[in-house]
Amino acid sequence: MAAEIDLEPFSDVELLRLWKRIQQVLRDRGTGRTSNIVSDVAERLVSLSLNLTLAKNSTRGYDATAATGERYQVKARLATAWNGSRQLGDIRHLGKNDPFEFLIAVFFGDDFPNVHAAYKIPIEVVRKFVRKKGDRDVLIIRGPILVAPGVEDITSRMTAQPVVK
Repeated sequence: MAAEIDLEPFSDVELLRLWKRIQQVLRDRGTGRTSNIVSDVAERLVSLSLNLTLAKNSTRGYDATAATGERYQVKARLATAWNGSRQLGDIRHLGKNDPFEFLIAVFFGDDFPNVHAAYKIPIEVVRKFVRKKGDRDVLIIRGPILVAPGVEDITSRMTAQPVVK
């Protein structure tokens, strides 16, 4: 990797413009699809590693499909020095119908985009462990959920696949 770039001399306005430009370049390269680069990288990495086809942006309830038709929801978390939470973003559309068969939880750390941990979780387990937080459904990936029947640690499959140039 290139030497660490000293960003201190830049103003806030310059940094925000750089951030916007970086998003555009990553989108042009196919690494990013939205303004949420952590989720975009996780979705791309999962699709490459598990041989899935990414759904169109904003597809309701899932992010990718397998050749067998199974649908996958991908959630990612970037741990930082100021926030090491293992709570995933909102899990939407958990009503009567199954919006997906598996949730893939991907955790990144300071060495992003390297994967620290990844889990394949059946929707039945998601429903068992999801908690209401106001009007949202949230899932925290720690403790009993990690050893629930059907949950698979797929970290090694995620770390073997290069996602970016």
